[in-house]
Amino acid sequence: RVQAQEAEDPTFRSSTLGMVNVPFVAVLSVPVAGLAAHTLLRFIVHAEAEESESVFGPILEFVTTPQAVMDATSSSQALVVRAADESEVTLPELLAPRHPPSNPPLQSAFAAKMLLTSSELHVTTVLMDSIGPEAPLNHHNMGNIIRFFQYEPATGDVGLVVEDLKESRFTNLIPRQFLECLAVERADDVDQAKLDLQAFLSVKKDRVDGGFYNQILQTIQEEGEYNLTKLWLEDRLVRRKEYLSKLRKNVQFLVQRDKQKLYFKASVDKKTDDLKFVPVNLHVEDMLVGPQEAFVNEAKLRSSQEVRTYDFTTVGAMAAHCYKFKQGGLMTLQAKLAKLQAKQSATDLPWDEQSRHIDDLSWDISMRRDVCISQALTAVVASFVRKVEMAVQHPDPHVGEAMLLQWSEIGFLFQVESLLSTHGNEIGMIEDMSVALDALSRVSFRLVDTKDKPNSRFSFRKKAVTSTSDDGVVQKVQVTELPQPSPYKYTVTLQVQCGDFDLPKRLTRGGQVAVCPVLFTQGINEMQTIANNTERAKTELQDVINMKYLRQLEGYAKAYGQWGVRGAVVPASRDDVDVHKLLGSLRVSIEEAANSLVKTKRTEILTKSSDVSRQMGGGRVTICKS
Repeated sequence: RVQAQEAEDPTFRSSTLGMVNVPFVAVLSVPVAGLAAHTLLRFIVHAEAEESESVFGPILEFVTTPQAVMDATSSSQALVVRAADESEVTLPELLAPRHPPSNPPLQSAFAAKMLLTSSELHVTTVLMDSIGPEAPLNHHNMGNIIRFFQYEPATGDVGLVVEDLKESRFTNLIPRQFLECLAVERADDVDQAKLDLQAFLSVKKDRVDGGFYNQILQTIQEEGEYNLTKLWLEDRLVRRKEYLSKLRKNVQFLVQRDKQKLYFKASVDKKTDDLKFVPVNLHVEDMLVGPQEAFVNEAKLRSSQEVRTYDFTTVGAMAAHCYKFKQGGLMTLQAKLAKLQAKQSATDLPWDEQSRHIDDLSWDISMRRDVCISQALTAVVASFVRKVEMAVQHPDPHVGEAMLLQWSEIGFLFQVESLLSTHGNEIGMIEDMSVALDALSRVSFRLVDTKDKPNSRFSFRKKAVTSTSDDGVVQKVQVTELPQPSPYKYTVTLQVQCGDFDLPKRLTRGGQVAVCPVLFTQGINEMQTIANNTERAKTELQDVINMKYLRQLEGYAKAYGQWGVRGAVVPASRDDVDVHKLLGSLRVSIEEAANSLVKTKRTEILTKSSDVSRQMGGGRVTICKS
């Protein structure tokens, strides 16, 4: 439907409140997933007047993006696109001055600038059933859980603890947006595989004259190697095409899950191929602690200075369960690849056996990284969004502003607490997580206040994608890939409904929030007891990881100390705690664990790292294998 404001011409006047509705039907099949970056979809509306001799000339141009189409589909809303203005129009007929003396109705109805800028195109989007998986998985929304606990403090009135556990609404959205970016990159891999195959087929190597029998032997050897390499390159191209096709189907599948409000991936589905990019068991949890009278109603709770909110994110291991762990995790595979590349010798033969083996291993690592990074990215978005909501809704606006200012200047600390043991498959899970978290250092966040957001050339008038907050503080989240050479590979833009709250100037000017990921791991179950007693070499993995991320945490703490407003971002009950003393105690525990001849469970590493991270306003994530 094209909706346009009526012109001044009385012959085209309508009785529908000054608006003209022009209904028409056009069915389009557009592969919106995996298109090239910055792809635009343009709709050209043609029309003719009865008095005109010209047939269906263009009158309006509308522009939108594949992302807007996917968002409209996932929210079951019509896609609304406004007409392009003069700076966006690409058709010469629409740019040139119009003087159609034989076409006065069209000129009066559509040529007016006011009418052009107010026209809207309403598009109903339908997901093709043949694109998605044949049968949707049997998932159920597990819902939210709220529990209350009462306690009696030594002094004062009765206290109350409220545990609020919610599924994250970004469980499908972030993987889907990540896959849309990834599909572009993997399409380039397909193109490169085609070029490699064509280049190999076009190569003709000159034979060295070594006698009749030597030439026969050389011909046999070359034909055998040639055919083997040719088959491998053809299979290489097929594998990349199949992977790209699966990515595009997965995008459609995640759209369907959002439409059905399936935000939960159960542990039993951690090896399911269609859900491999979705994090397992992702929840956002708040623990509210305060006097009982502060919980009388919502208004009093929000304004109370006595209630403390402790936020957590819980999720299963960010690992490629679908690819299993027979060959280890990403750390083992990357070490193996580096070793092979170091031994690789120069050769005149294109794609010799050693080169083929290295390429196959590199591709396996890439697919595994895709899965792990998608899960890690979703977890950090869920954690950061909750932190932004807490900052904007903080009873003391100065504290909320200080939180945002800190993140904009020294980055967002993302602390992951792993309970996995160094036994069996869990070793591979830890390795996958470590590599995925390292990749988050190339992710940044941008905050845009919706009340200050300038009018873009697109009008997406659809139901907002809200966060886990009932107030909808974060109205929309968008993952985009940045052009190189940028220090960040992906940026996540949050459209924030701030109300009377003002974002720091650095953020309003487009400043980005870096991510500082840290991981501390310590097995706590009976499998860790077995590992401590029988597998010392494997147990050292957690010592290596803890020491590595301790250095990163110390670097963040140094920047935090120099920033100089520690007291504004931590709970008042912890104001007397020195971050550097906590860090010193954590270092002692990690070094003692690494140097100990008899391995034991050092659970204090988890508590101390969590305390120091929360002290500096970081996001807290707890992970088990499922």
